[in-house]
Amino acid sequence: MKLHYLNSLFLLVIILDLSTNIYGLSSQLVPKKILKPLLPPPEALLSIGHYHGTCPDAEGIISQKVAAWIKKDPTLAPSIIRLHFHDCAIRVIT
Repeated sequence: MKLHYLNSLFLLVIILDLSTNIYGLSSQLVPKKILKPLLPPPEALLSIGHYHGTCPDAEGIISQKVAAWIKKDPTLAPSIIRLHFHDCAIRVIT
């Protein structure tokens, strides 16, 4: 039981640490030397055509679905913009 509690606590610390920055590299709780090798580089996270080899229609399907949802509920448009440009802001650490 104690080990489970410690694992949960450690995971919570990591999650809180990562939440300070999308890559977690600006915080002080977990050293950069530990986190940096565990995280993919920013260019690996977002790219146009990422699923082209495995699912060529993915971007088209997503685009059609999002357009249909926005047509059904126009209030989703600003929420999606906020999601992409605020909540998921990319910060490049050099």
